Amino acid sequence: TGSMIYIWLAILIATCRGDLHSSLESFVFRNSGTVRSSDVYEGVSQCSLYTEPQNISAINYAWASSTFEYLWQRNTSVTTNDCKPESMMSNTDLPANDYFNFITPTADPSMCQAACCKDPRCQAWVSGIAPAPFLNCRQGEPCCYLKEMKTFPVGHAGLTAGFVDRPDYYMAPPTGMRSAIPLGGLGSGSFEIRADGSFKEWIIENQSPAGSAKFGTVDDAILGIWTSTSGARMLRTHPPASDGVAYPEIKQMTYSGAFPTSKWIIQDERIPIKASLYAFPNLDFGNSTESAAPAVVFALNVLNPSPSDIDVSLMLSLPIGIQKDSSRATGVSSQHGARSHLSDSADDCASDCGQLSKCQAWTFSGSNLCTLYEGAVPLSLYEFGSASGVKGYWSNNENTLTANRPGNSPASGNISIHGSKFDATYSTSFGTAPSLQQIWSTFSKNGKLNASVSEAPENTHGAVSVMTRLTGGQSKTIVITLGWFFPERNHLDEIVGNFYSNLFRDSVHVVDHVSKRVDKIVDDHVIVQNLFLENSWPEYLQDYTLNSISHLRNAIWTRDGRWRQWEAYDCNDIDSVHNDLQRELPYALFFHDLEMNKMHAWYQHPMHVM
Repeated sequence: TGSMIYIWLAILIATCRGDLHSSLESFVFRNSGTVRSSDVYEGVSQCSLYTEPQNISAINYAWASSTFEYLWQRNTSVTTNDCKPESMMSNTDLPANDYFNFITPTADPSMCQAACCKDPRCQAWVSGIAPAPFLNCRQGEPCCYLKEMKTFPVGHAGLTAGFVDRPDYYMAPPTGMRSAIPLGGLGSGSFEIRADGSFKEWIIENQSPAGSAKFGTVDDAILGIWTSTSGARMLRTHPPASDGVAYPEIKQMTYSGAFPTSKWIIQDERIPIKASLYAFPNLDFGNSTESAAPAVVFALNVLNPSPSDIDVSLMLSLPIGIQKDSSRATGVSSQHGARSHLSDSADDCASDCGQLSKCQAWTFSGSNLCTLYEGAVPLSLYEFGSASGVKGYWSNNENTLTANRPGNSPASGNISIHGSKFDATYSTSFGTAPSLQQIWSTFSKNGKLNASVSEAPENTHGAVSVMTRLTGGQSKTIVITLGWFFPERNHLDEIVGNFYSNLFRDSVHVVDHVSKRVDKIVDDHVIVQNLFLENSWPEYLQDYTLNSISHLRNAIWTRDGRWRQWEAYDCNDIDSVHNDLQRELPYALFFHDLEMNKMHAWYQHPMHVM
């Protein structure tokens, strides 16, 4: 059956090919969320219902904790967030709709009422001696149950319940702000770009619950657009607060996601063209090996509605040499050869590492302490206010800029940005600099970068720009491909490697391969999405079924060919059967060889699958 699906897909794709611009426009989506530059978003501290901190090491504790900040949109028409509890109801229960519960020191219902008021999600609560064990509550102990909906009260001796009234101070943010389509190859790591254009959940550098902590936000990673009639704007509704610079924003973007593709419609009357951005990985449904390519394609569809010529540029800039809110100062031992001194800034600390031949990585703390590591590169840890980096240098060829990190640690490898030149009207330029401000200043002048690629390690930012000219009424697509190559994946203290290191020599090889397949990738994705979205199912079921395949993001594909999955990123259990039963659809349809891989492991090692 699987083979017949692949043959059918091949026939459909062969008969449905068109030009890249029209193929991209033919993508179908069943969701959308519009973000405006005037929107206000806040992270509100909330309790989490299900994490397993006993499975999370100190190094990786960024993955889970008992509380977390959950993103909400401010209702700016409401000026107060005062919570008004209604009268308590004695001997009353409010069944169902629990989202969190916890043991309280006493059965005093006012403690539970106060907890409900502090959480914008809470609409009702129940307090009392737990009549039965349920989640965090144990039978016979005082417990508080928080509810996300108001339900009809029922009598229950010994329990006290209540509702809270609160203004709509917070509301759920638009689709794509709390999560977005994960972008990356099978078992190769991924990241998200949210509806506002921000880069999130960065795990392409071998981050995992058994390794370094993820980069939750890579704020200085940006896409930019420039036109000859309107200048440059970041493809962000809320640009980064970097270097104290007020970067020009996009007024409004509408995001849609249909696995494995994200789309942003750019809506700003100050830009004289119609533009939509697409991002997608090199997934080849039915071909797991091809789908392992560690790469993401960015494709900007542009249309010039005016009668005059307009030059347009797309730029991708990445802070490969520096990561904010990150530290390498954990798990450090004699093998890391750490030495510390005072420094004025993270840039100076990176420069100090560059001038020391043995230095491999660095951390700059909020106390102006610069720590240099001369041996093995320590794993990364989330640490607010700090910054860290791994020593490297930039190089380039005709169309590709590459950040190189020598060594054999999990963070060693390279990242390449490739600009596609479809014909003589396209041109590519490069730039490296110590800061995003310098990159942006150069790009803003004429849509090009300075063509200067320096190996100096203090140049922590690198960018590629692709420019083309649109005649009146003309449409085109600008393509930039991002590829990475970090072959030494670790699982705790063991190097297990990445499967893609069997397929590619380095990240230059990756982007060269993937950039030549962009038309085929898009056509494949359109056909597969149509299987899920162009049918008689209800729209919610179409959307849910297709996007549920995104669980593939938490997979591991080791160099020796083992395919495994984390139970979740808050839990380092591997391939529990009760979870894998929920993940069968994409394997049965498209990647049955990977399912056989896991089943073989279960057969050989029923209690231990790594």
